[in-house]
Amino acid sequence: MGWLEGPLGAEFPGLAGHLGTFATEVDHLEQLSNGLAQAARDLVGLRTAVESNRLAEGANELGRVSNRIAALANTSNLRMLGVAYIALLLALISAVVLIPNTAATILGMPSAAWVPGLWVDLVLVVLAIVPLAVVFSRPWVRRMLHGWRTYESRSAEGLADLPEVPAQTVNSGPAAERLIREGP
Repeated sequence: MGWLEGPLGAEFPGLAGHLGTFATEVDHLEQLSNGLAQAARDLVGLRTAVESNRLAEGANELGRVSNRIAALANTSNLRMLGVAYIALLLALISAVVLIPNTAATILGMPSAAWVPGLWVDLVLVVLAIVPLAVVFSRPWVRRMLHGWRTYESRSAEGLADLPEVPAQTVNSGPAAERLIREGP
């Protein structure tokens, strides 16, 4: 408040007597403005905390939904793995059956009449035994055959979870049948 006592005080006669009251009011206004500024900072801080909590709750909910989706995807992957194992086993069995069957078809044609019957029998026996021995002697095939029951049950669950969707409803917009079932 020294600026009021110096040359400025001389410009305003009678100011010196009111200088104490004026200084008190200025101090009071300064404290009031500091208090209002602190209150505004506190309100902004409270609002920020409320919004942060709301955003955190939203993020937590998104995390829960994401975890549920991941759990469903993992379950689906396990079940579809069972279907893949069954398909692989059927493919291996088909290969074992298809090789001698194809040879029998070829050797049974009239154009193969020149091959003596003993050779035909020998070729068919070899083509029936060799694929069986090669395919079913593999350790991974035997392990897969031992787990057949679990693959079958997983694949049955996986196939049961696949919804049947008519072709006309696939592109019919938001009213279309939901492809992902809602959890309980």
